[in-house]
Amino acid sequence: AVSSLTSLSDDLMPYVPLFCYVITKIGAGNMNYQVMAQEIEEHTGGLSASPHLVPGQTNILGYEQGITILSHCLDRNVPYMLGLWQDLFNSPNFEDIDHLVALLKMRAQELTSQLSDNGHALAMSYASKDLTPVGRIGEQFDGISQTTFLNGLVDGEDYADVASKLAQIAVHVLDSTSIRCAVNVVPERASEMDSVLEGFLDNLPSNRFDPPGHVE
Repeated sequence: AVSSLTSLSDDLMPYVPLFCYVITKIGAGNMNYQVMAQEIEEHTGGLSASPHLVPGQTNILGYEQGITILSHCLDRNVPYMLGLWQDLFNSPNFEDIDHLVALLKMRAQELTSQLSDNGHALAMSYASKDLTPVGRIGEQFDGISQTTFLNGLVDGEDYADVASKLAQIAVHVLDSTSIRCAVNVVPERASEMDSVLEGFLDNLPSNRFDPPGHVE
């Protein structure tokens, strides 16, 4: 699935990669993060989220921006897997600050380590970031700017504000009006999966934010 970031304000954009990193590692519904991790491991092949950025095909200044949401499981576990996503969409728990801080520091360390491994490529990306919108956003999401940003959050220690920003992102992207889905399934199960997916989308929150203005 891909969820649009069209309605997201500019001040929240730098937090999007961190949001993607933590959203499947936190608790949701009536489960803490430990129970959620166990349920994901037992019933699925994994849940993941990542920034989605695709250049326009006919316009160098155009692009599609969002969050890609992926998961897979055995056919019999599809309803349960979608139930886990439903919990994460409807009631993600960003209130466990200690766990959130641990994830933030872990991600900041991972990106800092990449500087020594991929320093030349990251430097080239940073130097060319202002040539196109895709280059600018891509560098913000996965370059030196993101590493600097996360380390600044760690040093700033205003972790309650970080949690608040992630919760605000959730309101915009974990919303049925912002998402489009695709399912890979054997042909004989296609009709059944359509019904299951429709039920999943019907139970997601919708229109939790003010409609965005016109965006070019």
